[in-house]
Amino acid sequence: MAEKTKVADGETIEYEGIFKLAKFVQSIKEWLEEKGYGWIEKDHLETIGPEGKYIEAKIEGEKKAADYAKQILKIKLTFENIKDKIVDFHGEKSRYAVGKAKIKIDAHVKTDFEKRWKEDKPAFYLLRLFFEKHIYSPYSKRLEDTVREDVNALKDHISNYLNLYKY
Repeated sequence: MAEKTKVADGETIEYEGIFKLAKFVQSIKEWLEEKGYGWIEKDHLETIGPEGKYIEAKIEGEKKAADYAKQILKIKLTFENIKDKIVDFHGEKSRYAVGKAKIKIDAHVKTDFEKRWKEDKPAFYLLRLFFEKHIYSPYSKRLEDTVREDVNALKDHISNYLNLYKY
């Protein structure tokens, strides 16, 4: 059985204002690819109401760190009351989205994701526990620290991107 170690749980960024929605999502995708994560859109929901659009997307980024472990970032993007607005900026008209954005980030390290140490044999299970506890622990800690750094860097990237539109 694969073991998951939670590194970040519900790290949230909230923003209300003007931004380019497509470029925002594209910037997250580019950041993930730059850091070596794959891009998987797990779920996408879009509805239109009287206050504006509601968009929800669940994205998962995976990076195989070793034969034995992979790092996983789960990102939930929620946009509420999104309305289109055309803004004239330095004589150039552009379409922007106005509304609320909420970004939630979860991260974990998954070990034995290929199920090499199957639990159907108790000896292998005990060997795996010993291996993870005494031999592999410094490496596991380093993987967790790397994922934590990636979560903080992604939060900074998102905050910096959204702050571009504040002024």
